[in-house]
Amino acid sequence: MDAILSYVQGGAGLLLQLAGLVVLALLGRAGSTVQAFLRARTERDRRVLLGQLGREAYAFAETIYHHKDSASKRDEAMRYLLDKCDACGIRNLQMADARAALEMAWLEDRRRQGLPVGKQVPAQMSPSEWR
Repeated sequence: MDAILSYVQGGAGLLLQLAGLVVLALLGRAGSTVQAFLRARTERDRRVLLGQLGREAYAFAETIYHHKDSASKRDEAMRYLLDKCDACGIRNLQMADARAALEMAWLEDRRRQGLPVGKQVPAQMSPSEWR
């Protein structure tokens, strides 16, 4: 009888250990899933903030530096954008991302005004000639 009880206790202990390992494995998998979700959410929020700051920088440069040429306004907008990004905690910003935010703001402004954007393709040109 003691031998049977000893085997039952050993088996129960083994089952508890296995259950603990399964729970740890599931928690590890859930942790990596949550981490990936949070990373994606943070990146999305960062992109939204960058877009808002790009529109703000564009409006700032167009309003304050309306008398300057386009290149000067772009430089001022870029300076403003980089300063604001730094103040908002956006670190290691790629210049291509900053420029894209300003270009997006420019495109939105052109569309809102009903002005043409991008390359205008004449109706008689074939798609192979568009480039």
